[in-house]
Amino acid sequence: MDRALKWIGILFSIFGSVFIILGICVTILTGLMPMLMFCLFGVLFFCVGAGMLWKRAHSRARRAHLLEQGQRIEAQIISIDWDTHVSVNGCYPFVVRCQAVNPADGRVYVFRSEAFWFDPSPFLEHLDTLPVYVDGDDYRHYAVDTDGIVPQQG
Repeated sequence: MDRALKWIGILFSIFGSVFIILGICVTILTGLMPMLMFCLFGVLFFCVGAGMLWKRAHSRARRAHLLEQGQRIEAQIISIDWDTHVSVNGCYPFVVRCQAVNPADGRVYVFRSEAFWFDPSPFLEHLDTLPVYVDGDDYRHYAVDTDGIVPQQG
């Protein structure tokens, strides 16, 4: 899924750039102002593609930062279920949900792992907790660390 979004972002950016260049060239060569519509479509496509790539890069950088410099806590595994927000060909990925109490404010926070396109239950059945890296006392910014526990899909 992540790879597909990356390629969609790249394609949108490329098509947007081509439309912008074609629109400008045709407008200059023919003098027809309606050809600037190519530029508008190009800007739209380019912005969508660049936005998708930026969001992906920002999410990865934030996760890497949390895994390196975040405060590690142990969160109790509460369920392994489907993420119904995402569907590919009618199939839903699995997510691991876990919870922990923030001692600073006494609230219970529920954390959700990244999506798995296979059942991670056999790899987690011997565990009660998972490491979660949070941004200081702000438990809204977190990364559930399943690296080394659940293998990568082949």
